[in-house]
Amino acid sequence: MIKLKKLLTEGGNMFPDAVGIQQNEVMPTVSKIESVILKQLGLIGFGTDCFILGSAGKKSANELSSDLDIGISIDQLASANGLKLSDILDWLINQLGKMGYEAKSLRGFSQVSIPFPIVGRVTEEPVQVDFMLSNNLDWTRFVYLSPDFSKGESKYKGAYRNFLLGAVISAFDYKVLKKTDKDIPIEVRKYVLRHDRGIYQLTKRYAGKGGSIIKAGKTIAGSERFLTQTPEEMIHFFLGENYSPSDVSSFENLYDIVFNKPSKVSGVRDTIREFFIQSITDAKLPIPEIM
Repeated sequence: MIKLKKLLTEGGNMFPDAVGIQQNEVMPTVSKIESVILKQLGLIGFGTDCFILGSAGKKSANELSSDLDIGISIDQLASANGLKLSDILDWLINQLGKMGYEAKSLRGFSQVSIPFPIVGRVTEEPVQVDFMLSNNLDWTRFVYLSPDFSKGESKYKGAYRNFLLGAVISAFDYKVLKKTDKDIPIEVRKYVLRHDRGIYQLTKRYAGKGGSIIKAGKTIAGSERFLTQTPEEMIHFFLGENYSPSDVSSFENLYDIVFNKPSKVSGVRDTIREFFIQSITDAKLPIPEIM
């Protein structure tokens, strides 16, 4: 969940001159991006191998979106350009540079960002555009899902649902393997959600030099085990087979399952609440009143 905090706090302000985009400017700007960038990179287009993520276009007419998030198929990029998957991120940065865009990356999230002129503005002010490289389109759409605020689907942005989902995943089968003499966990085995790769189980060590505690911890080499990158399998594994990805489309829906209905994590509700509040606090977001 530390990485999610990093994305929230660093991923949205990579270009000082970037501004927010009006909801009625989203689709014209996205269409321009499709024609002058995405298709030039070898992508077919929206609805096939690229798609809009996040809340852009889903807010009320008078609200701004701070950036545009666009998921793109890393497999299509590799196939269209004769590249290895491992070379795509650097290749994309290079190609965007050749097109005249300043490109920056968050490699831990397979994300490349550029400032792009907002269509219809005489001043050509740019909005930050984040390209999310995806090897599984269903997974990427799920983890970057945002409720449609214009339809009243939720009071909370998608990050709240993901923080709660991350807390559920971490609390499930959470095992403390070692403690200090003051009962502080310094080695734990747990599941983690990785936005770009899926669900993993791993062992983390939190003991630093001289008896210090490392907050983020360090993953012990060789301890990682892949679980799934399929939304339905993940929900069945952590919540139960009577739930589906559509049941956790908002923070409120997931909260209701975790804290009010029977599920596989009913016995660790206090731990989930603790993990969620810690993550929200670290990310400097307001804690929902219902927590």
